[in-house]
Amino acid sequence: MTDAGPLTPDAAGPPTPGAAGSPTPGAAGSPTPGAAGPLTLGTAGHIDHGKTALIGALTGVNTDRLPEEQARGISVVLGYAPLQVPSGRSLSVIDVPGHERFVRTMVAGATGIDMFLMVVAADDGVMPQTVEHAAILRVLGVRRGVIAVTKSDLIEPQPAIEEVRKLLPDPEIVGCSAQTGAGLQELRAAVDRLAAGISSRAAAARGVVLHIDRAFTISGRGTVVTGTLWSGTISHGDTLELLPAGTRVRVRGIEVHNQPLSRAEAGQRVAMNLTGVHFRDVHRGDALAEPGSLRATSTLDCRLDLSDAKHNMQVIVHHGTRHALGRLAALDGDLWQLRLERPLFANSEDRLVVRRPAPAQTLGGGVILDAHASRHGPRPEIVERLRNPSREPGELEAPGEEDDSIPERLRKLPSVDQLADELLEDRISGSGPTPAEAATAARAVLAQRREEILAGESAHSDLKALAKEWLKPSLRRVLNGTGVVIHTNLGRAPLANSAAEAVNALARGYLNLDLDLASGQRTGRHTHLAELLCELTGAEDAIAVNNSAAAVLLAVAALAGPERPIALSRGHLVEIGGGFRMPEIIAQTGTRLIEVGTTNRTHPGDYRRALDAGAKVIMRVHPSNFQTLGYTSEVDIQTLCELGAPVIDDIGSGVLAENMPLLAPEPSVRHSIQAGAAIVCFSGDKLLGGPQAGVMLGAKTAIDACREHPLARALRIGRLPLAALEATLRLYRDPERALNEIPVLAMLNVDPARLWHRARTLAWKTNGELIETTARVGGGALPLLELTGPAVALPDHGKPTQLAAALRVADPPLLTRIHEHRVLVDPRTLPDNALTAAVNVIRHTIDSLTGTNGAAAGPGPSSAAPAAHSIEDVADEQLQSSEVATDSTINPIDNNNRQSFNHQGEADNDTR
Repeated sequence: MTDAGPLTPDAAGPPTPGAAGSPTPGAAGSPTPGAAGPLTLGTAGHIDHGKTALIGALTGVNTDRLPEEQARGISVVLGYAPLQVPSGRSLSVIDVPGHERFVRTMVAGATGIDMFLMVVAADDGVMPQTVEHAAILRVLGVRRGVIAVTKSDLIEPQPAIEEVRKLLPDPEIVGCSAQTGAGLQELRAAVDRLAAGISSRAAAARGVVLHIDRAFTISGRGTVVTGTLWSGTISHGDTLELLPAGTRVRVRGIEVHNQPLSRAEAGQRVAMNLTGVHFRDVHRGDALAEPGSLRATSTLDCRLDLSDAKHNMQVIVHHGTRHALGRLAALDGDLWQLRLERPLFANSEDRLVVRRPAPAQTLGGGVILDAHASRHGPRPEIVERLRNPSREPGELEAPGEEDDSIPERLRKLPSVDQLADELLEDRISGSGPTPAEAATAARAVLAQRREEILAGESAHSDLKALAKEWLKPSLRRVLNGTGVVIHTNLGRAPLANSAAEAVNALARGYLNLDLDLASGQRTGRHTHLAELLCELTGAEDAIAVNNSAAAVLLAVAALAGPERPIALSRGHLVEIGGGFRMPEIIAQTGTRLIEVGTTNRTHPGDYRRALDAGAKVIMRVHPSNFQTLGYTSEVDIQTLCELGAPVIDDIGSGVLAENMPLLAPEPSVRHSIQAGAAIVCFSGDKLLGGPQAGVMLGAKTAIDACREHPLARALRIGRLPLAALEATLRLYRDPERALNEIPVLAMLNVDPARLWHRARTLAWKTNGELIETTARVGGGALPLLELTGPAVALPDHGKPTQLAAALRVADPPLLTRIHEHRVLVDPRTLPDNALTAAVNVIRHTIDSLTGTNGAAAGPGPSSAAPAAHSIEDVADEQLQSSEVATDSTINPIDNNNRQSFNHQGEADNDTR
């Protein structure tokens, strides 16, 4: 193959028009004059030659949609627009990138076109990417096109015309200007004349093949995929197979250039709303076909026109929107076998492009003769069969059984570089992994897969999806639908907005953590809290450490110790979370523990006898996560403090919201201080509603002893929890504000009417059933309190465990609970701003598990609001963000309420 040459038929002859999967069915045979079926026009040409500006002038659509593209003035991803030509016919336009870094993207766009528009700037003439794009078009068999010489208003175009004529002698050439509009009418007319002589793929009776170039989600619509329909027709309600996953999906809606249609034909640029699959399980390079009609293949016999090709040479093969690393095996002359490390979804007579991976260079391409060949060498009978197209592929040698041995499966694993390259291909506008991160992820996933294969694991894995998952942060925000307000496994108390804002503001720079700004002298970080805590509780002094267990440890170490035994009731020898027991924590300080009383009953005299036996400190521990009922007795804090020894009171949750009757059974911080406790300890992330912290307050001498103890340095609070704790405490200066703005208190104090409205909305939009249930406080607080309220039982189709597990690994994860074999979502722990995200996750998950529209049962509003964004807007927004699109509207698409799924949302006026 030569890099510069006319786009003429290669020696092998053209593929059959409209062959299944063929990207160029209109390029062969006699054209049908005046054919009016769908056609796709693709741009080609060097960077900065004005392809996008020209398409914008012709169509009125700016196909550079990403901010990076607009800022840099270069195309990065494929762009799309409809073009109306003088005859009234509408063509689909694909605008491809011109930069050499994006040749792969150009190939993905070019494989679906019927005709080209080669753009050459008058001031530059033919440039390297002009030549490479022409070569790619030639090997794809796209031979018909028009040449536009842009900037013809600025410079004499004749030299550029003569230069491009040597490269492409046949197409009509039109001089034009996107800026002034000169020549645009002539260019439209030339495209119109060209289109009139090209047969549409829609005329061929072939099976459905669509290679996906984008997948995203639109709130309330679910998964949307886009691509050029290579062959066949797709109608609303059709069932298709998604490859390589093998998932059956149903077509819920179809659009062509933002216009809803009930049917799409080959050659059209299509957007489809699919049910039965989550959009994160669909990737560029996947394919849609009629079930069972398209198979994966990694060994292909081809007729290729290649330059500088050698046997066993490593190459990258591009087909559809997918590419694969592989090697060339020479057969005879222009006959080659491609042996790939990653399967393609191809049919015989499809065309493909072959490139060298390093240095990047297009070697050529050609046509597939046998899409499912067995591995073989240049055997004469096979060469004869390949050169004689009258024989069916495999007539002389049927493909053998695929070798599924462990060595063969290990051999088929992609290289680290290939898998890393796949991860990098989706990197847009700086999002996604860096090359180093991609390589690390690829190495880790491949090592894991090798171990699985060697262990006998036979199931195939989507390595790219696994690598993407590996790259995600381990800590992720989750949606809490369990009804457990203070959920220890989910981080206990969510922060108030003001606390989160304080952390965000102070995390980004330096702060006066241990500095007195007035004097410039070093000071302790506890000064930021001490005055505020004393104001709220009446204590003499206060500090904070990293958690409540640390507070207990420090208090015992500072006031007790090896020479100062501590007295503790046997009813308070509790075990806290993680298997840690109070006696073990005390033992770490070297303090001798004197147990008093019994498990169920302890009296003041028990403590007096312990003091007479040498105890110097008394400790009380609130049994937060359990309660002893019946024949019980314990000593109140007032009586303990009157015994004369310093008292450490570990009250657990730490209630400051004394204006909330629901919390009355919990020990009050202020009550313990007023009783005279030397040190009161409690958690910051339970009923206080702040960050993880251990708050210590009480008598100044006792707090000073803690502040000066060596353990204080090891257990001190960090700067970010300190910022969050200070912001949370400030809210308590206004008790009503604290009830409304601290999430834990707001969830416990929520208006029942609001809670039921939330539940009704959730049930309606997820086809769930509204039931009454009980929620829990959690976090070791008020263990017997039952919070009566509504919940939604989701439609789980008899598989509650499977549904709960799927919701748990969704994006974002939704935690639920199973009660009486049903999956429940409790709206108490789903505030209003999380409700829509929860609905989206539920609908998408049920959709993926059942293959049906899990949300379609809701009646929905009677009419749709005006579209806010096009489908391309939504897709491009999601190229820049990994967040699931959410808004306040979830309206189904159905035959009675036909809505465009071109937008992310509109107003939701439902008040049920």
